[in-house]
This record gives sequence, structure tokens and C-alpha cells, in this order.
Amino acid sequence: ITAIDTRHPITGPNHVRGAAETFAWTGDTDFLRDVLPGMRRALRFTLSEFDVERRGCVRVSWVGHDGRSGLSVAADGRKTLHPGRGVGNNYWDLLPFGGDDALATVYLYDALRRMAEVERAAARHPEWRLPADPAPFDPRRLERLAEKVRRTAGRRFWNAETGRFCGWRDLSGRAYDYGFTFVNLEAIHYGLATPAQARRILAWLDGEREVPGDTSR
Repeated sequence: ITAIDTRHPITGPNHVRGAAETFAWTGDTDFLRDVLPGMRRALRFTLSEFDVERRGCVRVSWVGHDGRSGLSVAADGRKTLHPGRGVGNNYWDLLPFGGDDALATVYLYDALRRMAEVERAAARHPEWRLPADPAPFDPRRLERLAEKVRRTAGRRFWNAETGRFCGWRDLSGRAYDYGFTFVNLEAIHYGLATPAQARRILAWLDGEREVPGDTSR
């Protein structure tokens, strides 16, 4: 086992998403009053820690989370372990997602849009008596950043040869595409995929087309 920690870059975005969705379902302003400061902290940490505003995606630079495997196999079949590499990086933590992480970027994209909705509602309803913040998020800024993330991810993670999104790119730029159904379906569901990309993905998932040499059928 080469993993050295169990940190996940999706924790902050998913906290924001879960809290925003709970409030959208319940309309519970007491709940929102309790969780809003934590939502803001989680999103600020995510944007800063993963250099999102500059790069337009989630880049995980933690030690061991650069997207490289902790195992290499030579031509003669001999295996070499690389301690400190290949750390599991998000919900699907048996694989070394990391580096530029597609799934984390999908969830961040959704978190940015949800947080924009929450901040806009908070500004519109002072009677909710939500906690003040010295520098609250500007909903328009969040929406502009979300659009930048969508455009960047559509280029950075799209594999034109296979017609689907890869799971991640390691910090050397190598893409890893093993036919990730969950990455591609989440990208469609949350609106990160363009209509043309979505059609190609679904044609592959439905078996209307196959990728030559691909074992993911």
C-alpha cells in the first residue's frame, strides 16, 4: 500500500452542494443560518488550495496526489512500488485521481453555481438574519468563475479520440481514460458537458459506438 493519507479535494465542494441542496429542499432558514459560515469557508479554501481561479479547474498538488500510480510494471512483468505516490483522491479512492482532477472539477462547478444562488438569496432576504461576512461572495463573480471552469474542463479533460472525458491528468500532463461512466454522467448531469459532447458520451454508453482497442465496452 503506497497511500500516505486519505484527504479528498471534493470534501469542500460537496459540503457546499449538500448544504445548498438541503436548504433548497427544506427552506429551513435556521439551518442556513448555522451552515452558511462553513459553506463560505469551505469554498474559499477550495478556490485557494487548488488554484481554481487561475487554472479554471481543480489542481491537486498535495504530495502523493499528483495522479501518478504507486505501481509500475516492467516489460518482464516485474512490479515496482512507489511509496508516496498513487494516493486515492476522491470518492473513487481506489484509483489515484489527482493532478488536474476531472470529477473534483465537476463537483466544484456545481458548488459554484449553488453558492451563487445562496448568496443571491441571502442578499435578497435580510429578514432571514443570516450571519454577516466581511467579504461575502459576489454571485456574479461565482457564476463567471463557474463558466470559466466549464470551458476549461471541456478542453482539459475531453478526449477527442475516445469521445468522452478522462478521469484526470497527472501533473506531467498525461491523461487517464479508462471509460469512467461516473465522470461522464456527472459531467452531463451538472451541465459541464456540451450538447455535442453529451451525445458522443451517450452513444458510447448505449453501445452505438465503440472505441477501437477499448476494453471499456
